[in-house]
Amino acid sequence: MNSLLHPMEKYKQLLNDLAETLHIEALELDENNSACLIFDDSLLILFGFDELRNEIVVKSNMGSIEDEKQPFIYERLLEANLFWHETAGSLFGVENGTVILSQRLNLSHLDRARFENELETFVNVTEYWADTLKTLKNSPQRSEKTVNSVPNFIRA
Repeated sequence: MNSLLHPMEKYKQLLNDLAETLHIEALELDENNSACLIFDDSLLILFGFDELRNEIVVKSNMGSIEDEKQPFIYERLLEANLFWHETAGSLFGVENGTVILSQRLNLSHLDRARFENELETFVNVTEYWADTLKTLKNSPQRSEKTVNSVPNFIRA
């Protein structure tokens, strides 16, 4: 990929390359320069571009948490955020009552292969936490098995 591309053009090119790798139609940007991609008919990944920071923002909506379960689930998410070891560099946040997992990728450090590797890791982390949150939402109290069974995500 041409490293002399304008940042917005590089962002668009990385998304086009991703579509080519996945054998899908090109991802279309909306008026906010955002795009979305659905994996396995259920996992929605949103892409955005932060022009001020020159970063691609990747995020996924992880759903809302019932009021009575918020304390122990939010505590679990904060533990996962600590030093990013359970999120492979992604972060949990809450926006309007919805848990969001997000990752910021510095455009100047990305080429096609690295972007696709980072996205694969993000998708794996998102799938892991979607399953974990489902278990936590359905359990009456904190599950030690869930807390201690965190995979070791490796970022390349």
